[in-house]
Amino acid sequence: MQKRITVWVIGVSIAALIGYDIYAFSEGGYQATISYTIFSAAHIYPAIPFAFGFLCGHLVWGQG
Repeated sequence: MQKRITVWVIGVSIAALIGYDIYAFSEGGYQATISYTIFSAAHIYPAIPFAFGFLCGHLVWGQG
């Protein structure tokens, strides 16, 4: 039961982010998108891409 809820929450979150990104692009162009915002911030704060990499490694390392 809990796994099903978690999968649902992840799916809804991804769908909501995609929906928002489409909305942001349509209202403000490429510079309003999530990817552009993260890309721009990563140039100022190199810890951001490191944190994403660390999170991805944490999610898949040693599973199974």
